[in-house]
Amino acid sequence: MEDDLSLLQPLVNSPQKEWLTEQTTAHFEYEDRVVFHEDYGQPTSIDLVLTDEQGQPRIFIESKFTETEFGGCSVFVSGDCDGRNPAHDFSLCYLHHIGRRYWELLDKYGFLNGPLGDEKVCILTHHYQFFRCLLFALEHNGLFVLLSDARSPAFNCDGPQGRRGLWPFLLSFVPEAWQTSVLNMSLQDVVTAVKQSDRHPWITEFEKKYGLA
Repeated sequence: MEDDLSLLQPLVNSPQKEWLTEQTTAHFEYEDRVVFHEDYGQPTSIDLVLTDEQGQPRIFIESKFTETEFGGCSVFVSGDCDGRNPAHDFSLCYLHHIGRRYWELLDKYGFLNGPLGDEKVCILTHHYQFFRCLLFALEHNGLFVLLSDARSPAFNCDGPQGRRGLWPFLLSFVPEAWQTSVLNMSLQDVVTAVKQSDRHPWITEFEKKYGLA
């Protein structure tokens, strides 16, 4: 609301890419029907998108504060798909049949050459939103960011044999070439950045209200 996007610079910038500049602007509920050829119905929508100095969308942020999953494919949920993996036969996917480009882009970015292509069950049945958001960002030469609460075990937690949760699991399907284009940022990270800036005194009340203090 205060348009102080520079707070996010230490969280998303890297030696390889300086994502944020003084000309960065923010847009809520960003849509682009062209990416997946979503010519009708509800298109893919990203919660918050940050643009570069040329006005091109570069950082795609999806927030999950109380949710515990990435939404699944509605065709599977409605019972109109048996859930078989169409990685090697796109004709098995109804969404591909009606012109959606999800599987074309998964192939374009090398996802089908790894473990995703070897799965028996279609990975989109339960994690549709994650791959849509990530492919959406990659098509814009951008960064996909999950903004979540670090206290939630749904996306990240410690297990008896290392990291558990949806985030490390889904990252295992992302080709190495695109690992730096995916980031999990916590609400606590953002709060710390706001506090360190010493520019927004409201952060103290925010911490108290949401039990972050």
